[in-house]
Amino acid sequence: MFALLFAVVVQTAPEPAVFPRPERMDVLGGAPFEFRVGTTVLTRESSPALHHLTDMMQSIIGDVEIVRSADGLAGKRVVTVQKSADLPSEGYRLFAQGNEMVISFGGDAGLFYAVQTIRQLLPDYIDLQGFRGGDPEWVVPAVRIADKPRFSWRGMHLDVSRHFFDVQFIKRYIDYIAMNKMNVFHWHLIDDGGWRMESKNYPLLTTIGGWRAGGPGQWSYTDIRMLFDPREKPRYGGFYTQDEIREVVKYAEERFVTVVPEIELPGHTTPSIVVHPDLGCDGVAPPSERGRTNSNVYCAGKEGTFQFLEDVLDETMDLFPSKWIHIGGDEVNKSFWSNCPRCKKRMSDEGLKNVDELQSYFIKRIEKMLVARQRRLVGWDEILEGGLAPEATVMSWRGIEGGIAAAKAGHDVVMSPTSHCYFDYSYAQTSTEKVYGWEPVPSELSAEEGRHVLGGQANVWTEYIATEERCEYMIFPRMLATAEVLWTPVVRRDWTSFSSRLMRYFGRLDAMGVNYQIPAPDVEFNASVFLTRETVNVVAPAGSPFTLRYTTNGENPTAVSEEFKGPMTIDRPRMFKLALVSAGGKVGDVATVDCFKSVSVPEAALVPGLRFSVYEGKWDKMPFYAVMQDVKSGIASDFDLGVRTRDDEFAISFKAFIRVTVDGIYRF
Repeated sequence: MFALLFAVVVQTAPEPAVFPRPERMDVLGGAPFEFRVGTTVLTRESSPALHHLTDMMQSIIGDVEIVRSADGLAGKRVVTVQKSADLPSEGYRLFAQGNEMVISFGGDAGLFYAVQTIRQLLPDYIDLQGFRGGDPEWVVPAVRIADKPRFSWRGMHLDVSRHFFDVQFIKRYIDYIAMNKMNVFHWHLIDDGGWRMESKNYPLLTTIGGWRAGGPGQWSYTDIRMLFDPREKPRYGGFYTQDEIREVVKYAEERFVTVVPEIELPGHTTPSIVVHPDLGCDGVAPPSERGRTNSNVYCAGKEGTFQFLEDVLDETMDLFPSKWIHIGGDEVNKSFWSNCPRCKKRMSDEGLKNVDELQSYFIKRIEKMLVARQRRLVGWDEILEGGLAPEATVMSWRGIEGGIAAAKAGHDVVMSPTSHCYFDYSYAQTSTEKVYGWEPVPSELSAEEGRHVLGGQANVWTEYIATEERCEYMIFPRMLATAEVLWTPVVRRDWTSFSSRLMRYFGRLDAMGVNYQIPAPDVEFNASVFLTRETVNVVAPAGSPFTLRYTTNGENPTAVSEEFKGPMTIDRPRMFKLALVSAGGKVGDVATVDCFKSVSVPEAALVPGLRFSVYEGKWDKMPFYAVMQDVKSGIASDFDLGVRTRDDEFAISFKAFIRVTVDGIYRF
């Protein structure tokens, strides 16, 4: 039998599905700990994170008594909460067995993370905000855990400029960050697609710059027009009021997440230059239509530019207490500066040799503003060009080279390379397994230089991510892989363990109503194959909560498609499309296997030429010819039939035999 197989993980005692994987976790013998009515919290601590524990308990057992003395607690179920001086601020220890649970923590964040671990040890239908489901047995397995993070910067980014997401989703996004023990939300508020932060000093930035022509889901870098007339339809956009921003920041702080705002400069500034064209360079051709601009770069030669940015940054710092303020600094079209008389004069006055040094001058002036207010500048790795600002932190996205250069120069670095950290890329390009294989500290750095790597983050750019559901699909489960890379020691990272835990974690995401990617069945061949036998088989991975379903008619499987139980007999060419389907009917990504039986014929029975068939239609990928009806066929002497132009919607298949000799070497 010819078999197409999943990788199968066999485990007799599954490891608890905790993400990220703790530094140390021992599954103990003995009875588990069960939350029941009457479970008491014993603590002398007054940590603001304590309410996360009591809120969780109240959600499942009702009122919770907090006591400061162990008197009278003999024989009762007790959760002891205590601070330990030997733990780092984000570290914790957890012991659970029988009637006893003990939580030790270094700082408030450590207690919060201990509670997230407890939530993950409980049944699948518990989430950060509460509980869904009806199982009355809230059992934590008997475990001993010692845990702390590897990196201090464990971040997730979200671009709300290209596509806008409301406050409720932003809070849910912060929940996702916090429940996976990540601690930075990089909020990309301003870019060419729209200005999303209310400014009291410059209200037109949002009343005009927050709205563009077009509907939801529409995006084009070359066709951005801001709307001066609010009656114009269709229109797309929105912005966050200052009160809403404060609400989000407070919400994040309560979950030990730092919100780092990004105020993009000196490029990617279309909305502000549309509204205030005097911020752009001289000599730029006027736009052809109101609401457009031919430049998206601030003029570096005008003092008004820096006054505007100082005003905006003052408002930003009033809203965001974060030590870091992200200023972007990427993809600046410096040709505007090269052709601007004011920028040329600035270069002459400051003794700057080129526009790279002018960018460095620009960034350094912004950094002085921030440092004077006890803040730190962080920017994309282009801020290295022309000379790095003295105290700047570099976010390395164009590979790892920028991060290496910055760390060797003694600057702090946040690693975020496109190769592993851009979640707007497809799963085919950046799979969860690839993300999991990422190492944030480059081998080129010495141990001392490596200490400048604060950590890393994953980025979600939303040019083509227009809905909350699509955003969730693009981050889950890759976000779990990033969280584990940034938290768990290298020696504890193991893809087999991760995959096994993930299969059980999917149920938790289902309970939370999260849209996530179900990977395509990991068949041995995901392309055309020739089968020399007459059966094919695929098996679902061990521990999978999904059902394997299939079609052979070219259509994608649905929740009601035939279940693949294999093996199956192949009596003619078949296209198998297979997908995993959740209990709730969610259909995963599709794997396609084209199956043909190989044939051979005596050479004497062959005639010269290529047998061809022409088909009419329109396809976005290679069609499966075996099930199609041709409109013309015959035998040709070469591949150029000379009967069609490339603009026509058609496909041609050619069939022929090759001579295979015993001693030949063949590669296809």
